[in-house]
Amino acid sequence: MAWAKLGSDTLTSGGTSLDIVSFTSSKFNQFLCHDVGTSAESVLWQVGGSGSVDTGNNYSHRYNQNGGTDGTQVSRANLWAYQAGTDDDRFIIWYGINIAGEEKLFIGNSVTFNGAGAGVAPERCESVGKWSNTSVQYDTVKAYSHSGNMDTDSNLTALGTD
Repeated sequence: MAWAKLGSDTLTSGGTSLDIVSFTSSKFNQFLCHDVGTSAESVLWQVGGSGSVDTGNNYSHRYNQNGGTDGTQVSRANLWAYQAGTDDDRFIIWYGINIAGEEKLFIGNSVTFNGAGAGVAPERCESVGKWSNTSVQYDTVKAYSHSGNMDTDSNLTALGTD
């Protein structure tokens, strides 16, 4: 089982979204996102088939920040990767299972810089989510800002394997 790069998107100037469109669907995916020194309040995710993301209320997720109390959101138009906003770098890893005929499940972890030096701990967010569409495998992924911009060199990369 070898992993292959399915695609990537890197911002050449500040922007609100990173998009990988019409990649070859695979059963197992890993999405790596580096949100550089951002003014983005939250990074949200959408997936979809046939080269476009699903913007309907077909997502639900559970999350916690820094080990706090779980929150849930259902019948949403996206999944959260991280909800709190700072001007710091973020690194986000999402894993997805993309089996035809099944709801698509995701596990995500993110870390935010939160300040220089050993006296400042980074922030973290853990989340799980699902896309309820069972009729297609996703072949498109979008990571985007809830408000504000992601800075130049922010990057999204998709890996996949069967």
